[in-house]
Amino acid sequence: MTKKNFLKYIISFLSVFLFLEIVLNFIYYFERGRFFHSYHLNKDNTFQQFTLHGLYKFNPNVTAHMPGYPDNLSTNKYGFVSNDNFKHNLLDNEKYNIFMLGGSTVEGRGASSNKNTISSILERCLLKHNNNIQVINAGFSGDFSYQEFLRFAGDIIPNYKVDYVISLTGRNDAHYVFIENSDWKINHNPSFSTFTNQINNQNSDCISCAITEKLSRFSLLYYGMEYYIYKFKLINDKYKKYSFSKRYSKENFNVEQLSVNLIKAKNTFLNNLNLMKVYANSYNIGFKAYIQPILDSSTKKNMTSNEISFLTSYAEEYGDKYFDHINEFFEKIRSENKPYIQDYSSLFLNQKDELFYDSVHYNDLGNKILANKICNNIKTIF
Repeated sequence: MTKKNFLKYIISFLSVFLFLEIVLNFIYYFERGRFFHSYHLNKDNTFQQFTLHGLYKFNPNVTAHMPGYPDNLSTNKYGFVSNDNFKHNLLDNEKYNIFMLGGSTVEGRGASSNKNTISSILERCLLKHNNNIQVINAGFSGDFSYQEFLRFAGDIIPNYKVDYVISLTGRNDAHYVFIENSDWKINHNPSFSTFTNQINNQNSDCISCAITEKLSRFSLLYYGMEYYIYKFKLINDKYKKYSFSKRYSKENFNVEQLSVNLIKAKNTFLNNLNLMKVYANSYNIGFKAYIQPILDSSTKKNMTSNEISFLTSYAEEYGDKYFDHINEFFEKIRSENKPYIQDYSSLFLNQKDELFYDSVHYNDLGNKILANKICNNIKTIF
């Protein structure tokens, strides 16, 4: 190949790359209402930070990016997702502070705005009975019971006035047992391993790392390629024992190990909630846990066509037996009949309205039904 032809190929490649980049950025802008780089530029330094007490948390007064969901959510001056009802003062001794713990459903994925998260709706409901109540949204995507305890004991109690704690929980604990399978460990989130690996293998003078980071922030095309390469590697490396689409096949999935882990996971889950309860009692803090509603055929919900498609797509990714496993985990929790745990997993029984945004998270109506149910359950306490 001559030098002239080589240069021609390079120019052609860069021209095509630039053309695709412009087209994709315009599509992104019309879909999201902002340009790609406006979010990705210094994203980790703008809306979240690392914490020893739960892995990650939001920074104060930022817009928390919610990829694939109705809207981004803003945080308040304390770094909690704002209820957008009024400004909280978490150090005011006259206020009764209720902290709500949980994963992405509590955080607000699926809600159309800050005002339609579970915490925000619950706050407005409880204010009708006590105008000094503040409900604080301490949820964070991916949190399971152990992370909830870490946030509660290590971050919330030492820094704020706490009067009552609500945990809306269960799904993530059950989920991690399934996807980790033989690699599952007590009080372990797959993100723990990923973060530990990143910390132990970081190289401050890595030139290729710096170039990759810059491209990922500014180039939508590069970011997309990097994402799918990572996903392909994840499927063929970390989950080589069982692929995403066939995780429950006998040749790829250790069914016997899952049964053993379910018992351990149930005990671990209950121990974590009991730890929160005992810890709360020692500081004269009230505590109540709620098993969150789930979407699957056994709930007897009158599912809409969208909700059926949510289940179908989830089953295609995780296997037909995935929801059987989730229900088996919840059934083991129910059988313990703990007085401080309220089972709301079948709250949407016989509901005809569409209540889910996807197979896991609720839409505004689902959030409202759940928040009002919790409100009616605890309003007499205050």
